[in-house]
Amino acid sequence: MKRSAKKLRALCGVLAAVSAAFAVVAEDTSICSVEEGCADCTEAFQKRLDAGGEIRLSAGTYAVSKPLLVKGGTTVVGEPGRTRIRMDGNGNVFKGAGRIVEGKLVRESGFTFRNLVVEVKERKNGRHAIALDSVENVLVECVETIGLGGLMVGTVYRVNDWDKTPEPARTAGMVDDGCLSSNIVVRSCHFDGGSRDAGMCGVVIRYATDCEVRDCLAVNLDQGFQFWGGDSFHERGGLLKNDKRCKRVKVERCRAIQIKGGGVWGSMVEDFLVTNCTAQLCADVGIDFEGSHRCEAADCTAINCGNGNYATFMYCLGDVAFRRCKSILNQGGVCHYFNSNSTLKPAEQHVLFEDCTFWGEKPTLVRVQSALAEFKFVGNKCNNVLLDTRATNMGRVICERNTFDGARGNLEEVMWPQNKPGAPAGDRPPLDK
Repeated sequence: MKRSAKKLRALCGVLAAVSAAFAVVAEDTSICSVEEGCADCTEAFQKRLDAGGEIRLSAGTYAVSKPLLVKGGTTVVGEPGRTRIRMDGNGNVFKGAGRIVEGKLVRESGFTFRNLVVEVKERKNGRHAIALDSVENVLVECVETIGLGGLMVGTVYRVNDWDKTPEPARTAGMVDDGCLSSNIVVRSCHFDGGSRDAGMCGVVIRYATDCEVRDCLAVNLDQGFQFWGGDSFHERGGLLKNDKRCKRVKVERCRAIQIKGGGVWGSMVEDFLVTNCTAQLCADVGIDFEGSHRCEAADCTAINCGNGNYATFMYCLGDVAFRRCKSILNQGGVCHYFNSNSTLKPAEQHVLFEDCTFWGEKPTLVRVQSALAEFKFVGNKCNNVLLDTRATNMGRVICERNTFDGARGNLEEVMWPQNKPGAPAGDRPPLDK
């Protein structure tokens, strides 16, 4: 009998847990949709947000005329594809931020946005569905935008984006990870700007750690997926080091298409992994690592990006690897990869291309434009593609197990310029006797 009672109690516990897992929170009836006769629900929506907790919206269109202020612990959930929030006024749609109290940052924590379509009545530059500063524990899932950007995360600190102060981290008070946003997750979202207006991004995250973006599409925007820890271009005041204000970033199975700027790129990021992503028809670079440290792009595809399909622009610190990536140029553009480093300091700059495929409709280039400590080009297949390592202040060049088909032009001269005595053997043509 006792054993049966124990089994019954255990079964009741399991049933209770299952019931809780599938419990449905009642839809919020205090916010009225357009279909229900409410032309502007801003006041009711804001009042409900101020109360905190979870808000569940039924199918319909909810029109707002100014940004909705959100605080930590807020969850907004709609019905997949049927709950629309329309911005009829100016500014971002949802807006939230931490604060500085007695010189110390207090981050707002806990934001969830799920199953929402966010659109604008009139498209304007620089607007996003969600804009948060100095926050942690953010989840944006199954959110679609129409005519505006997706998620923008920044900081409440006064930080000049171009880092023109001698010690920007200390000057701005950003001295450790505690000053950064953290734990930002974006998944299964579709961000469509409608046009490539300035300032609108699919995802832009600045000064943050532990960020994950996966299974997302960014299309018709100014930037695709952007991660910022500072500027690496010293002529704009950027630093020749990475002070680790953006790190541990992963982008997986994402697509950036028809982007005015870069598809997937990070500036001054540490530990940046991009896998199974596609960048297509980006006017700037498809996948770009600027001044970043320990970065890798694996199993990615870049197609017809105007300023190069792949790049390590400016002062690239540490190891950057491209593995099993594809590069296709069949309209516009002549460059599959380039680096540019006007400081001409090769120390600690190592770039690897391994088991990649490069294809050009007409002769195109993999161009190592300036200083690297080491450039390795190993096991790659090139069709109508030349490798140019005639760069200023280059260090060690390793070229092994590659195949070059199609129009080769002066490939031997391009690959092994005479001003590089002692280059490793690899696929180097034999010297004339």
